[in-house]
Amino acid sequence: MVLCHNSGLSAEPTALLILWGDMMFSATDAAFSGFRAGREHFRAMLIWIPLTAVASAGTIALMIQMAGPELMALQAMNGQVNPDPDVVMQMLKPLGLIYLAFIPLTLIYYVVIYAAVNRVIQRPGDSAFGYLRLGGDELRQLAVMIGLALVMLFVYLIGAVGVVLIAVAVGAVNKGLATLAGILATLALVAGLVFISVRLSLASAQTFDTGKINLFGSWRLTRGRVWPMLGAYILTLILTVVVYSALFAIVALAVVLVGGGFTALGGIMQPDMSSLAGVFTPGYLIYLAGMSIAAPFLTLIMYSPAPTIYRMLTAGEA
Repeated sequence: MVLCHNSGLSAEPTALLILWGDMMFSATDAAFSGFRAGREHFRAMLIWIPLTAVASAGTIALMIQMAGPELMALQAMNGQVNPDPDVVMQMLKPLGLIYLAFIPLTLIYYVVIYAAVNRVIQRPGDSAFGYLRLGGDELRQLAVMIGLALVMLFVYLIGAVGVVLIAVAVGAVNKGLATLAGILATLALVAGLVFISVRLSLASAQTFDTGKINLFGSWRLTRGRVWPMLGAYILTLILTVVVYSALFAIVALAVVLVGGGFTALGGIMQPDMSSLAGVFTPGYLIYLAGMSIAAPFLTLIMYSPAPTIYRMLTAGEA
């Protein structure tokens, strides 16, 4: 492995490159890939933006229709020290129905998004309908998503049992060290989960590319590349937080200036969920419009690095 600064290898300055034999993997290129995708495929974003706005508004309207009063009651009980458990359970019943309804909707949303981002990165010419589809690629993404969730759950459960056993074993020898042993074992479990997540992070991109469900093919592709990939993902997270914070500040300022001052801003933080009119105030509509514009670009920033890394690592295999 060789680490070097860019010196004529590409037009972008000081990109950190990791050379692996005849393959080149740029962590910074991967982290910034979402910005490039948003710029190069801006027309697709013009389709994503209104769909995001409609989906967001529809979700809020559905929540209000199904459990608006209960949501407001729970919000009012938030400061109570000992709320009546029976009353709380009665309020939670309609919320449970909401969650049951939203589980399939959330799964559909994410598989469409994962497939769309893979399509943007791996098949940029396939731009019909703004890269959005609902077909075989999306079904395979659903299988990968569920499969990886089960794998990580299994690893977590095994690791959690291991943490308890280590703490108990150390405590049997020296009770004073049991807590420290538990903490160290927990940190090791977290590190292991992160390691496995990085090793399997290209499963979505590989499944999309090959058209075959492949949970563990990513393990071979990522061998020896965990640190640069983790660096790319951490940089992506930082960029996402910075961009989101900046965009939220701009939208909040617009709400204050146009939507009715700081009172309107407070209405966004704690909207009146008792009725549609209570939520969809001018201030909230400004907020909804602004964040609907921002959301597709944030999506590309968050989800583009993995398929970009996959494309970089497999570029020489075609």
